[in-house]
Amino acid sequence: MLLLLGTVAVLLFLVGVIVVVGHFYPGDDADLLDWFPTRSPAVEVQNELDDVRQMLEAQNEMRRRRGAKELTEADIEQRVREDEAWKARVRGRGCGVGSGRPQGFGARKGCPGRLMGVLAGCDPHEAPRT
Repeated sequence: MLLLLGTVAVLLFLVGVIVVVGHFYPGDDADLLDWFPTRSPAVEVQNELDDVRQMLEAQNEMRRRRGAKELTEADIEQRVREDEAWKARVRGRGCGVGSGRPQGFGARKGCPGRLMGVLAGCDPHEAPRT
């Protein structure tokens, strides 16, 4: 028992020393740890843009095989704007996730959850029925 108490005391002392050193260190946390990010934010943005471009190219390849029209960045941006507007309308009606109201089957007349509405044939870009 005494060994356990001694171990806990030593660990608490070490944690306390680390906290005190960190609190009174005049520099930045990154300086204290001698840590800096390996990639710049500009590189991260470029990687994200490359990922989106690659995903769009892969999607268009699948669409070409099916004989469907290819998507452009403008098409994707329009879809995103429509989806965001739909979500804002649903949120305004108190039908969205986190509204405190139940969703799904029988939740509220004309206000199904998104998945149930799509399965029921509702257009997700339309305002909920009243």
